[in-house]
Amino acid sequence: MLFDTLKRAKDEARLAKDEHLAALLGTVVGAGETVGKQRENRPPNDAEMLVVIKKFVNGARETAGLLRDREIADKRLARCGREIEVLEGYLPRAPGEAELRSAADAFVAANPGCKMGAVMAHLKTTYGAAFDGNVAKGIVTAALEPRA
Repeated sequence: MLFDTLKRAKDEARLAKDEHLAALLGTVVGAGETVGKQRENRPPNDAEMLVVIKKFVNGARETAGLLRDREIADKRLARCGREIEVLEGYLPRAPGEAELRSAADAFVAANPGCKMGAVMAHLKTTYGAAFDGNVAKGIVTAALEPRA
């Protein structure tokens, strides 16, 4: 049976340390198992495996064709860039580092002895989710350092 042949080939690829081939054959075998289980909870027959293999071949041909057609790839990249630009227009404006530093310094000056969590909570209240927490953490850490 074709299914058993593919399983053996998958095992041989694993033993030969051909990870790409082993992964491909493992995916095909898994798809075949799914087809067999959906039908009668049995291994797939040769006709079912041929359908599965043809689907994988067609998918690989389509992908290869798209990768060869650089114009399509460039258009997709341009479209992604445009999507990002449009969607970012709906996001709130992120404060710059100078603005965050000023807000953190002012809060620390007005609340001596405050902790990191209090300053971060103030920034979150002031700016919502618009600021980068990792950037803010560095700024707040610097603002909390004792001044000499």
